[in-house]
Parts: sequence; structure tokens; C-alpha cells
Amino acid sequence: MSKYAEFQRAEAELQAAMAKFNKLKEDKAVQRIEEFKEKLAALMAEYQVTDADLMVARGLASEPAQQGRKQIVRSIRRFTRIKTGEVHEGKNPNKDVKAWLAEDGEDGVKIEEI
Repeated sequence: MSKYAEFQRAEAELQAAMAKFNKLKEDKAVQRIEEFKEKLAALMAEYQVTDADLMVARGLASEPAQQGRKQIVRSIRRFTRIKTGEVHEGKNPNKDVKAWLAEDGEDGVKIEEI
């Protein structure tokens, strides 16, 4: 494409954008919002209020989150009784697994991290 053709296309796009801009500029709703922004800026200057102060007053600014205690993530373990093949999965041994350990000892129960 020649430079002149590219220039003409850009000029046409610019004219279309300007027409859209002028149409929006004449819209009553847009004019009311612009008027509101001007009045708000004047009031904020008069009362020496910043944007951040206004956001806090409106309840739109979030307070910094308080850091709580980190949760300890415990992995799930599989307890297998070698003698019978019974299996229990959990974070801690339940009463059955404790009984297996009491009967068979640590050699009789296989403990795996999952």
C-alpha cells in the first residue's frame, strides 16, 4: 500500500473517530457526568480531601488485610497392617492404627506419605 493511500485511510478513521467523539460530547448524560466531576473536584479542593480520603469515606478502599497465623499443612499418610493387609488413610493414626502399633509394633505397620 502506498504512503498516500495509508494517509487517506488514517484520515478517514480520524474523521470517523472525531464524529463519534463530538456526538458523545453532546450527549446529555455525558455532560451531566462532566459537570458532576467538575463540582466534585471543586468541593474536594475546598475541603482539602484527597481521592484516597474520599474512597475511605465511601467505604470503597480496602483496609490492609491482617496477616494471621499460617496454617500448617499436614500430608496424608497411609497406614497398612502387614499381617492382614488392612489399610487406613489419614493425617493421624486412629484408634485402630494405634492398636495395630501396640500389637505388632512399628515393624508390623507400614507407614507411607501420600
